[in-house]
Amino acid sequence: MSREWSKICSTLIKFIDAGREKWFSLLIELLTEFDKSKVVNTDLKSDLSIGIGEGSIPDNFPFNRISGETCEAGLMGWQLQGAVAIALNNKYMVEDEMGIFFETLIRNHFAGNDRRMLSTATIYGKDISATDGIALALSYYITNQTLNSPFIVDIAQEIEARMAFLAGFTHAAVATAFGDANTAQRIMTEL
Repeated sequence: MSREWSKICSTLIKFIDAGREKWFSLLIELLTEFDKSKVVNTDLKSDLSIGIGEGSIPDNFPFNRISGETCEAGLMGWQLQGAVAIALNNKYMVEDEMGIFFETLIRNHFAGNDRRMLSTATIYGKDISATDGIALALSYYITNQTLNSPFIVDIAQEIEARMAFLAGFTHAAVATAFGDANTAQRIMTEL
């Protein structure tokens, strides 16, 4: 069966990006309600890197520095890992199709985009399916703090608790990309 992989990948990336941007915006709103003075970095597009030693970076965060770029790439990689699992579990694609899927994704949608290419490192690198490393890295980045404190742990737990919402956006994106509008609509209604 021949598939329009470019269209599938284009739709997937469009909706994954939109979901991540919406999720991050809602997250910043929520965290600002907790303590506005502690929320410093509110833009993942920033290349700002916080000064944290490699030894303090969470074990399952896939990069050796924390910045807007690596946090966004980490989230994107987490979404891609989830998207592939969802596509396989729902039989939208089979394992034999993963090669063409990734080839199309990288060639047509990631080439020339450093952040997207950076996210592919998470696919072949550390297993980032656990959300705690990304949540902790985001808490450091958002607050611009480099020391682990009860406040950082609280923020990380809030972020981690809300990653299920991002997973829902990702699931809806996968369903949409593979033409399953009913599932996508049901998921978005449940969110």
